[in-house]
Amino acid sequence: NLLSNAIKYTDQGSVSLNLRYRSQVAEFTISDTGEGIAPENMERIFRPFERIRTPGQSRIGTGLGLTITRLLTDIMGGDISVESEPGKGSTFRVSLMLSSIHNLNPRSISEPSRVIYGYHGTRRKLLVVDDDDSHRQLIRAMLSPLGFEVCELSNSLEVIETIDRERPDLLLLDVSMPGMDGWQVLEQVRREHHGLPVIMVSADAREGHHAPDTPTLHNGYIIKPVRLSLLLENIARVLGLKWRHEQSPQPLAPQVTPDLQEFSLPPEQYREQLATLARIGHRKGLLEALDAMKHQKVATPVFREELVRLTNDFQFDKILTLLEAEHDEVS
Repeated sequence: NLLSNAIKYTDQGSVSLNLRYRSQVAEFTISDTGEGIAPENMERIFRPFERIRTPGQSRIGTGLGLTITRLLTDIMGGDISVESEPGKGSTFRVSLMLSSIHNLNPRSISEPSRVIYGYHGTRRKLLVVDDDDSHRQLIRAMLSPLGFEVCELSNSLEVIETIDRERPDLLLLDVSMPGMDGWQVLEQVRREHHGLPVIMVSADAREGHHAPDTPTLHNGYIIKPVRLSLLLENIARVLGLKWRHEQSPQPLAPQVTPDLQEFSLPPEQYREQLATLARIGHRKGLLEALDAMKHQKVATPVFREELVRLTNDFQFDKILTLLEAEHDEVS
């Protein structure tokens, strides 16, 4: 994220990454000669959804990257700092305690796991209920790029109402919340929506032993900080999903592209934004833009779902072909 930001905000000059390791402390330094950050904005950049705008320039993003970067650094017991001067550039430093490894047996290194980039089947909707903003944002950052539609809720008293409105396929429910705790919410969910899968999330491993008397009320239990591999393992088990991997040994089943007449074209400015992202292969940016278009109601579900599918399949050329074909029809 820090490297991506440095490149994004540096139109001229250079970006550098340096690593120093001493006394089991690794220090990563990312420097750029870009726009720089004003002193009054030094703390704002780490707040959720805060984006510092430069007059005359538009940058794509959600305002969550630095928030999640600081959260992950804190979870690992590290430190992140920034030095910057407007017009001259910025330097971010991340320090982490990383023990050195001696006499490593090559046989002990397992083969790298295949990278998951999506899943087969229709798009699934998840509802994340947690009073901690940073944890909700972390879950969203983990799952949205894989094609999940992630809804967030901080108030445990509104869970049933939100389930009735959003109709999620899976509920990720925090245990410790004010008002009603997760176990109380779970009992209420089971009375109103008996078949809805629920995975409990908690910072305390012991809380799993204090569940209600009926152990089958929930479908899984995950400890914070949430590990992506464990989270995906539980989601796949509960929803019966099959993942799509970057090096999948089996070819994906061909899918029929909907007729262009089924699409409702978004305004030209949105088409240009999508085309720009597709040309540089910015998968995450495309998914974020398509999700924003959903809330702004600027295109039909058929259009969005098809572009989400193509994005998750890394078929950027086909996205450009669709957008250009639609542009030709409009003109």
